[in-house]
Amino acid sequence: MSDKKRSTVYVVADVWKKFRELCEKEGTSASQKIEEWVLQYVREHYPGNPQLTIPRFIPEIAHRESRLLYMEIACPRCGGFHKVTLECPGGSK
Repeated sequence: MSDKKRSTVYVVADVWKKFRELCEKEGTSASQKIEEWVLQYVREHYPGNPQLTIPRFIPEIAHRESRLLYMEIACPRCGGFHKVTLECPGGSK
């Protein structure tokens, strides 16, 4: 059994007709195309905008005395997050 749920989206009638015609020419359905777009959007933006967020820092590794910073950054190419290590150019606090 699929976990998909039926949803309703309102689109201007003539635009929807053209969209369905284009999907048919591409050999896909409007539903498949919309699901593809929604999945891509979620990959790129969940749980928020693709930016460096405070929860993405790894506090158990980043010590105040260390000049190395460990964090995860959002990748604009794949939509995933990657762990990176940076050396702090500033002085100690």
